[in-house]
Amino acid sequence: MSKPSEYPRWYPWMVATGVMAAFTVRWLHYIYPFTAPEIVKEFGVPVAVAALMSSANTIGLIIGGFLLGLLCDKIGVRLTVSLAAIIVGIFTVLVGYSPSIYAAIAFFGIAGLFSWINVAIPRVAREWFPPKLYATATTYMNTGFRVAALILGPVIGAMVVSIGWRAPWIYFGIACIVLGLVAFALTRDKKEGAAPGAAVKKVRMVELFKYRVLWILFVVFALFVIGASLIVSYMVMYLRQGLGYDPVTAGWLWSVYQIAGVVALYTAVPLADLLSARKIMFRKNYVALNFLIGTVLWIILAFYSKGLPTIGVAALLAAISFFGQFVALISTLVAEYFPREVAGTAAGFVTAVGHVPWILTPPLAGIILESAGWSYVWLMIAPAYLIAAVILVLVLKPPARV
Repeated sequence: MSKPSEYPRWYPWMVATGVMAAFTVRWLHYIYPFTAPEIVKEFGVPVAVAALMSSANTIGLIIGGFLLGLLCDKIGVRLTVSLAAIIVGIFTVLVGYSPSIYAAIAFFGIAGLFSWINVAIPRVAREWFPPKLYATATTYMNTGFRVAALILGPVIGAMVVSIGWRAPWIYFGIACIVLGLVAFALTRDKKEGAAPGAAVKKVRMVELFKYRVLWILFVVFALFVIGASLIVSYMVMYLRQGLGYDPVTAGWLWSVYQIAGVVALYTAVPLADLLSARKIMFRKNYVALNFLIGTVLWIILAFYSKGLPTIGVAALLAAISFFGQFVALISTLVAEYFPREVAGTAAGFVTAVGHVPWILTPPLAGIILESAGWSYVWLMIAPAYLIAAVILVLVLKPPARV
């Protein structure tokens, strides 16, 4: 049996780069919101019918993400993430060649089944990195996902105008296939135990769902998803219709939000490692602090954003994004609490099945928007974040006591 010290020091980062390449696929294939008007026009269907593409993709993510987590634990990360990325790419390309809206719905739904490659991140962090670097490693593996979110809008917009709505699906689908091949080339599975310093605790798969911490993190992630679903579904619309910005300014403000997210990945998220290593604050309490700050920021957006100048709105959006890196932070908690043998399955349940609110929250918000206005849409997020913070502080025990 090889010892972890026998691997070159750069080896874990090579593996993490492969997983980062694979997880980038999730945002690269999420093209529907940017091409929806053209899809509705070409196929001559109501918006509600076209929106079934997004619903099918989300349902696929929830089911498939959990299964991907199981596969990471059963057959290894390398095969799971590389094949998943390639399959996502193939079906994303097929959306671009769809002869009907129903074919597009089916293809995008199948792509969604394989798209939540995030489930591999906690296992890789646990398997290859010491505990003091869990958040740092998670940060790195989320980088491609966030950068893709930043560039997707402007690039797809230009492509739709110049060569049509089908082209982004085809070209980005090919990019997903390439990223899957990159993931296969770089990613490795470690056959021996976890990284030095990580607690060794064997857990059988059937025992996983008896873990109190699994259900706690599941609820916390689901509460975060309430906010994430509204941001993706309504933020650009709010900037244009709620605050009256033109499309160019709204796009610029959306970019500010995404840039702040990239910056936060390399500052706010690794800070969790620093505070934990120096025994200043448990990671769970740091995540709770971010939820509390987010609660205040969403209340400000709900009631005071209309009175802010554009630069103030930009600063508010940047702050919301900076303190909203919960995909990376909650993945870090999964890596911290679960042994590597079941980390993929745990991540699949927490972060994939935890997307369930995404199915119901956007339509509910649409009803609230029509009856009560934009402020109450954003007020849906504040109590969810507050409850998540309270759960992390008062209910979730520190790792050593779990």
